[in-house]
Amino acid sequence: MKHIGIVVPSFHIPSETFVVTEINALVKAGHKVSVLTFENLNECINLDNSVRIIVIKKSTQSAISFALQHPVMALKSSILASKFSAISLVSLMGYGLNIAEIIHSRKISHIHCHFMHAPLTYSIVASKIAGVSVSSIGHGHDVYVNDSDLKLKLSLCDFSVAVCKDMQIKLNNYSAGKVQLLHCGIDLSMFNAKPSRLNESVKLLFVGRLVEKKVCNFYYQQ
Repeated sequence: MKHIGIVVPSFHIPSETFVVTEINALVKAGHKVSVLTFENLNECINLDNSVRIIVIKKSTQSAISFALQHPVMALKSSILASKFSAISLVSLMGYGLNIAEIIHSRKISHIHCHFMHAPLTYSIVASKIAGVSVSSIGHGHDVYVNDSDLKLKLSLCDFSVAVCKDMQIKLNNYSAGKVQLLHCGIDLSMFNAKPSRLNESVKLLFVGRLVEKKVCNFYYQQ
Protein backbone atom coordinates (compact mmCIF):
# COMPACT_ATOMS: atom_id res chain seq x y z
CA MET A 1 0.00 0.00 0.00
CA LYS A 2 1.06 3.61 -0.54
CA HIS A 3 1.83 6.51 1.75
CA ILE A 4 -0.40 9.23 0.29
CA GLY A 5 0.06 12.93 0.99
CA ILE A 6 -3.22 14.86 0.81
CA VAL A 7 -2.55 18.54 0.07
CA VAL A 8 -5.21 21.07 1.10
CA PRO A 9 -4.90 24.87 1.46
CA SER A 10 -6.30 24.81 5.04
CA PHE A 11 -7.24 21.97 7.38
CA HIS A 12 -9.67 21.34 8.57
CA ILE A 13 -12.62 23.32 7.22
CA PRO A 14 -15.88 21.76 8.55
CA SER A 15 -17.80 22.38 5.31
CA GLU A 16 -15.19 20.44 3.31
CA THR A 17 -16.48 17.08 4.50
CA PHE A 18 -15.32 15.44 1.26
CA VAL A 19 -11.67 15.80 2.30
CA VAL A 20 -12.06 13.90 5.59
CA THR A 21 -14.35 11.32 3.98
CA GLU A 22 -11.73 10.60 1.33
CA ILE A 23 -8.88 10.39 3.86
CA ASN A 24 -10.74 7.96 6.10
CA ALA A 25 -11.68 5.82 3.08
CA LEU A 26 -8.01 5.64 2.02
CA VAL A 27 -6.96 4.60 5.51
CA LYS A 28 -9.70 1.98 5.58
CA ALA A 29 -8.37 0.65 2.26
CA GLY A 30 -4.98 0.09 3.91
CA HIS A 31 -3.05 3.19 2.87
CA LYS A 32 -1.01 5.43 5.15
CA VAL A 33 -2.16 9.03 4.84
CA SER A 34 -0.63 12.35 5.86
CA VAL A 35 -2.23 15.78 5.41
CA LEU A 36 0.02 18.54 4.06
CA THR A 37 -1.52 21.95 4.63
CA PHE A 38 -0.48 25.59 4.60
CA GLU A 39 -2.72 26.38 7.57
CA ASN A 40 -3.62 24.03 10.45
CA LEU A 41 -6.89 25.48 11.74
CA ASN A 42 -8.33 23.07 14.28
CA GLU A 43 -8.72 19.48 15.37
CA CYS A 44 -11.01 17.21 13.37
CA ILE A 45 -12.77 14.71 15.63
CA ASN A 46 -13.87 12.55 12.68
CA LEU A 47 -10.36 12.10 11.28
CA ASP A 48 -8.71 8.70 11.68
CA ASN A 49 -6.20 8.77 14.55
CA SER A 50 -3.38 7.45 12.36
CA VAL A 51 -3.38 10.52 10.07
CA ARG A 52 -0.66 13.08 10.74
CA ILE A 53 -1.08 16.80 9.98
CA ILE A 54 2.03 18.48 8.54
CA VAL A 55 2.19 22.25 8.08
CA ILE A 56 3.99 23.42 4.93
CA LYS A 57 6.36 26.29 5.64
CA LYS A 58 8.41 28.41 3.27
CA SER A 59 11.87 28.00 4.77
CA THR A 60 14.67 29.37 2.61
CA GLN A 61 17.33 27.45 4.52
CA SER A 62 15.53 24.11 4.19
CA ALA A 63 14.80 24.77 0.51
CA ILE A 64 18.43 25.56 -0.31
CA SER A 65 19.66 22.56 1.69
CA PHE A 66 17.32 20.18 -0.15
CA ALA A 67 18.22 21.71 -3.53
CA LEU A 68 21.94 21.16 -2.86
CA GLN A 69 21.24 17.52 -2.02
CA HIS A 70 19.22 17.03 -5.23
CA PRO A 71 20.72 19.55 -7.71
CA VAL A 72 19.69 17.84 -10.96
CA MET A 73 16.03 17.44 -9.97
CA ALA A 74 15.94 20.96 -8.53
CA LEU A 75 17.31 22.41 -11.77
CA LYS A 76 14.84 20.50 -13.94
CA SER A 77 11.96 21.55 -11.69
CA SER A 78 13.00 25.21 -11.82
CA ILE A 79 12.74 25.04 -15.62
CA LEU A 80 9.28 23.48 -15.26
CA ALA A 81 8.24 26.06 -12.65
CA SER A 82 9.16 28.91 -14.98
CA LYS A 83 6.37 27.81 -17.33
CA PHE A 84 3.67 28.82 -14.83
CA SER A 85 2.46 32.42 -15.16
CA ALA A 86 0.25 32.90 -12.07
CA ILE A 87 2.91 32.35 -9.38
CA SER A 88 6.45 33.67 -9.22
CA LEU A 89 9.39 31.32 -9.72
CA VAL A 90 10.80 32.26 -6.29
CA SER A 91 7.55 31.31 -4.54
CA LEU A 92 7.15 28.10 -6.55
CA MET A 93 10.67 26.88 -5.80
CA GLY A 94 10.50 28.01 -2.17
CA TYR A 95 7.37 26.06 -1.32
CA GLY A 96 8.06 23.35 -3.88
CA LEU A 97 11.43 22.45 -2.37
CA ASN A 98 10.01 22.41 1.15
CA ILE A 99 7.12 20.15 0.14
CA ALA A 100 9.62 17.92 -1.68
CA GLU A 101 11.66 17.68 1.54
CA ILE A 102 8.53 16.56 3.40
CA ILE A 103 7.81 13.97 0.71
CA HIS A 104 11.37 12.67 0.93
CA SER A 105 11.67 12.61 4.74
CA ARG A 106 8.21 11.09 5.30
CA LYS A 107 8.64 8.60 2.45
CA ILE A 108 5.43 9.71 0.75
CA SER A 109 4.87 7.91 -2.56
CA HIS A 110 1.97 9.90 -4.03
CA ILE A 111 0.63 13.45 -3.70
CA HIS A 112 -3.08 14.15 -4.13
CA CYS A 113 -4.14 17.81 -4.12
CA HIS A 114 -7.63 19.11 -3.38
CA PHE A 115 -8.49 22.24 -5.39
CA MET A 116 -6.65 23.10 -8.60
CA HIS A 117 -5.36 26.59 -7.85
CA ALA A 118 -2.03 27.60 -6.20
CA PRO A 119 -1.52 24.56 -3.90
CA LEU A 120 -1.70 22.27 -6.93
CA THR A 121 1.04 24.25 -8.66
CA TYR A 122 3.27 23.89 -5.60
CA SER A 123 2.40 20.17 -5.39
CA ILE A 124 3.30 19.55 -9.04
CA VAL A 125 6.70 21.23 -8.67
CA ALA A 126 7.36 19.32 -5.43
CA SER A 127 6.35 15.97 -6.95
CA LYS A 128 8.72 16.47 -9.87
CA ILE A 129 11.59 17.34 -7.51
CA ALA A 130 10.89 14.35 -5.26
CA GLY A 131 10.16 11.98 -8.15
CA VAL A 132 6.68 10.85 -7.04
CA SER A 133 3.32 10.78 -8.81
CA VAL A 134 0.76 13.56 -8.37
CA SER A 135 -2.99 13.89 -8.87
CA SER A 136 -5.60 16.58 -8.37
CA ILE A 137 -9.32 17.05 -7.76
CA GLY A 138 -11.37 20.10 -8.70
CA HIS A 139 -14.26 21.46 -6.66
CA GLY A 140 -15.69 24.60 -8.29
CA HIS A 141 -14.08 28.03 -8.00
CA ASP A 142 -10.68 26.53 -8.89
CA VAL A 143 -12.09 25.23 -12.20
CA TYR A 144 -14.82 27.69 -13.21
CA VAL A 145 -13.41 30.99 -11.89
CA ASN A 146 -9.73 30.92 -10.92
CA ASP A 147 -8.46 28.62 -13.67
CA SER A 148 -4.97 30.10 -14.19
CA ASP A 149 -2.51 27.69 -15.86
CA LEU A 150 -5.14 24.95 -15.63
CA LYS A 151 -4.26 23.27 -18.93
CA LEU A 152 -0.60 23.06 -17.89
CA LYS A 153 -1.54 21.65 -14.49
CA LEU A 154 -3.76 18.97 -16.04
CA SER A 155 -0.99 17.96 -18.42
CA LEU A 156 1.51 17.52 -15.57
CA CYS A 157 -0.76 15.50 -13.26
CA ASP A 158 -0.75 11.71 -13.53
CA PHE A 159 -4.53 11.98 -13.35
CA SER A 160 -7.17 14.49 -12.31
CA VAL A 161 -10.63 14.04 -10.81
CA ALA A 162 -13.84 15.88 -11.73
CA VAL A 163 -16.67 15.79 -9.17
CA CYS A 164 -19.51 16.16 -11.67
CA LYS A 165 -20.17 15.46 -15.35
CA ASP A 166 -20.10 19.15 -16.30
CA MET A 167 -16.67 19.55 -14.74
CA GLN A 168 -15.41 16.44 -16.51
CA ILE A 169 -16.54 17.90 -19.85
CA LYS A 170 -14.87 21.24 -19.08
CA LEU A 171 -11.57 19.62 -18.06
CA ASN A 172 -11.59 17.31 -21.07
CA ASN A 173 -12.01 20.35 -23.33
CA TYR A 174 -8.42 21.29 -22.46
CA SER A 175 -7.28 18.04 -24.11
CA ALA A 176 -4.56 17.70 -21.49
CA GLY A 177 -3.99 14.83 -19.07
CA LYS A 178 -6.22 12.04 -17.86
CA VAL A 179 -9.52 13.06 -16.26
CA GLN A 180 -11.72 10.73 -14.19
CA LEU A 181 -15.26 11.33 -12.93
CA LEU A 182 -15.83 10.67 -9.22
CA HIS A 183 -18.82 12.20 -7.44
CA CYS A 184 -18.32 13.43 -3.88
CA GLY A 185 -20.27 11.36 -1.38
CA ILE A 186 -20.83 10.75 2.31
CA ASP A 187 -20.35 7.81 4.66
CA LEU A 188 -23.91 6.54 5.08
CA SER A 189 -22.93 4.51 8.15
CA MET A 190 -22.67 7.79 10.08
CA PHE A 191 -26.38 8.57 9.64
CA ASN A 192 -29.64 6.90 10.60
CA ALA A 193 -32.10 7.52 7.78
CA LYS A 194 -34.82 5.16 9.07
CA PRO A 195 -37.94 6.51 10.81
CA SER A 196 -38.29 5.28 14.38
CA ARG A 197 -42.04 4.71 13.83
CA LEU A 198 -43.93 3.44 10.81
CA ASN A 199 -46.08 6.58 10.60
CA GLU A 200 -43.17 9.00 11.08
CA SER A 201 -42.21 11.12 8.09
CA VAL A 202 -38.57 11.65 7.11
CA LYS A 203 -37.42 15.27 7.18
CA LEU A 204 -34.47 16.38 5.07
CA LEU A 205 -32.30 19.43 5.70
CA PHE A 206 -30.22 20.94 2.89
CA VAL A 207 -27.38 23.31 3.71
CA GLY A 208 -25.58 24.95 0.81
CA ARG A 209 -25.39 27.80 -1.67
CA LEU A 210 -27.61 27.78 -4.74
CA VAL A 211 -25.10 29.38 -7.07
CA GLU A 212 -24.38 28.79 -10.76
CA LYS A 213 -20.79 27.61 -10.26
CA LYS A 214 -22.08 24.64 -8.23
CA VAL A 215 -23.66 23.35 -11.46
CA CYS A 216 -26.77 22.20 -9.65
CA ASN A 217 -29.91 20.94 -11.36
CA PHE A 218 -33.12 21.12 -9.36
CA TYR A 219 -36.29 19.16 -10.01
CA TYR A 220 -39.61 19.79 -8.30
CA GLN A 221 -42.53 17.41 -8.49
CA GLN A 222 -45.87 18.55 -7.05
